[in-house]
Amino acid sequence: MPELLAGARRRPPRPTPAAVPAGGIAAAAPAAQDRAPAAGLAAPSQRRTAPAAPVQPVIEEGDVELPALGWMWRAGTSSGGGNEGDAADGAASRPMPTAAATVANLYEDRIKAKKSLGQNFMMDDAILRDIVAAAAVGPGDLVLEVGPGTGNLTKHLLSAGARVTAVEKDDTLYARLGQEYEQVPELQLVLGDAVKVGLEGIIRHMPKRVKVVANLPYNITKDLMTLLLPLGSLVSDLHIMIQHEAGERLTERTPGGREWRAANIRTLFYCRPKYRFRISRLKYDPVPGVDGALVTFALRPPAARLPVPSEQGLLELVDKAFSERRKKMRNSLTPLYSSPEVESALAACGLNVDARAQDLTLEQFVALAWQLHRQRVAELGLSGAAGGGRAGRGRDERGPRREPRDERGPRREARGAQEEEEE
Repeated sequence: MPELLAGARRRPPRPTPAAVPAGGIAAAAPAAQDRAPAAGLAAPSQRRTAPAAPVQPVIEEGDVELPALGWMWRAGTSSGGGNEGDAADGAASRPMPTAAATVANLYEDRIKAKKSLGQNFMMDDAILRDIVAAAAVGPGDLVLEVGPGTGNLTKHLLSAGARVTAVEKDDTLYARLGQEYEQVPELQLVLGDAVKVGLEGIIRHMPKRVKVVANLPYNITKDLMTLLLPLGSLVSDLHIMIQHEAGERLTERTPGGREWRAANIRTLFYCRPKYRFRISRLKYDPVPGVDGALVTFALRPPAARLPVPSEQGLLELVDKAFSERRKKMRNSLTPLYSSPEVESALAACGLNVDARAQDLTLEQFVALAWQLHRQRVAELGLSGAAGGGRAGRGRDERGPRREPRDERGPRREARGAQEEEEE
């Protein structure tokens, strides 16, 4: 890693940073080993508070020796004396500043987390090392990082030997990261909203399947998951920090409970989810209202997914079934299918005709999609029932329902002509 950043710009040390605002770094950065909530806070559920097995780091423990790069990499406690030559001489022996010190440097430069962007900066290097270890990032890996922010996770990814492409929406932090990593070819920065910038196009330009590692703003989790889960041919796995409760829901595998949702079916269809470990909210600055969690999603390539008549058709079926979860499926699936069609399909699959969406597993939804598809094909008198088609009302079948709107066009034209004549 020293060789990786050897050509980076060096800057003279700055004076000791200004005091952090009350309730800032000092209050929010307990010891790295302590992940329990502070005294006085209601203890969250103890479920899944630690990994099932110890995470084996892929980078060395202890201080990582790196050159000083500037505002992000300064320890935040340098004296005002010295010169650039002294800083260069001590660069090889200076340990990587802590994540908390990086956030202190942000405060010094009057750069604060933006609530509008859902920013919460991770300040615990032990957790950052655990994330890199859980993702099994090693030399030569291609990593897409969403929201590098301060660069605290980025520097750990680089120190593990990865080549990183980072997408940052905050133009201020993007500019700062660009300055610090200007001569580091292992990092490519992209300015833009991860949901809108065209991540699939960016990933397609990478020579092999990539890992996605990210401390996500909680408010974009759903949109980003919807975008990335189908990319199993381009992405090997996702390792993302999300809300603890969302992590528990998305890794649930047993139907029947109130937390069993359409998102569970979609997630299991596209990947194998795994809850890794819980992260105390006190490890972030500013402190969010909920704990976080690291969750891994090992994506399935298209050939490894369950075969279905149509992926889009399956997702439409699942979404419609869960849209009115209190209803029995023979009622909730209308108007996609009539009640007799649904009852017949459920019975043919060996399922209860009074079943509700939350009663079915992924495999049972897939079987239902195939049976509804076969019934619809037989109803239309088509051949090749095992071939393509859609599990649900196809676009061709919806076409005739749009005809009345086309018929209104000439009537509007006729009325317009009549009004012109009257004038």
